[in-house]
Amino acid sequence: MYHYAGNCLVRYIAPGVDINLFPKDHNIYKYAKKVKKTLNDKTFIIGGHGNAYIIEDDTATSISAKKLAELIKNDKNYSEGMTIKLLSCSTGKRNDGFAQNLADEMGEGTKVIAPSKTIWINSDGSLEVCDLEEKQNGDGNRITVKNQGEWKTFTGRKK
Repeated sequence: MYHYAGNCLVRYIAPGVDINLFPKDHNIYKYAKKVKKTLNDKTFIIGGHGNAYIIEDDTATSISAKKLAELIKNDKNYSEGMTIKLLSCSTGKRNDGFAQNLADEMGEGTKVIAPSKTIWINSDGSLEVCDLEEKQNGDGNRITVKNQGEWKTFTGRKK
């Protein structure tokens, strides 16, 4: 999509993930389409259910890091050198997990950003990395506590 700023033609990157692997009948699929990118954002975003070791497609079939790397490299919106961001739970939890394997498959120097804990994609497309835990407070009432996570960056290593 394009728009004009003054008399200059500017490429506009539409909001949403570049590859949406969430099941189409789940709300998270629609929410992922609202994730915002800024103009000139050089990040390629993938959304899908996952954990520290795998990511799944919309039928809950595991996709290897190698297969996902092929999908990314063949996508018309991907350019070599782009940073990849995974919106997939806990894919950045382990140093030897899915995010590092994907970075390695993408090639030396490729950056992959992934959440260390659960990724929450809110209905407006905003993101939060945290696990929710139910606890009992001093009054005997149950409360929900957020255990904040972080975005971790992994760099592709030489094969």
